[in-house]
Amino acid sequence: MKEERIMILKMVDEGKISVDDGVKLLKAINKASDTEEKISNAAKQFKAKVSDIAREAEPKVKKVANDIKTKSGELADEISERIRSGVAKGKDTCDCEGDIIEVDDDEGYSFDYTDEDEEKQPETHEENNNNQSDKE
Repeated sequence: MKEERIMILKMVDEGKISVDDGVKLLKAINKASDTEEKISNAAKQFKAKVSDIAREAEPKVKKVANDIKTKSGELADEISERIRSGVAKGKDTCDCEGDIIEVDDDEGYSFDYTDEDEEKQPETHEENNNNQSDKE
């Protein structure tokens, strides 16, 4: 800003601009300088306020994050236990003698039920007809 003031004074001294125009330009420069300083101060205050809020919020955010982590772990354990219980109950109440039941906990609690009769080759159309005529 200092260089601009000197330039304005030189232009007035050389007669390139009038004294009134020089005064107007100097006032405008001062006003711009004041505005720039006000904006800079406001930005500093804003930054300080945001930093204060963040500092105050940090322990609360950490606590909430920890609570979420704990609750989600508890919920995962509960869901896991319900799945295991359901699989065990299904196994206990299964009326599938001679059938193969596989439960694979390591693969995400899959449940595979295979009827040994289904593993045999399906009857051909001709065998089907013979079986029906035998029944009659």
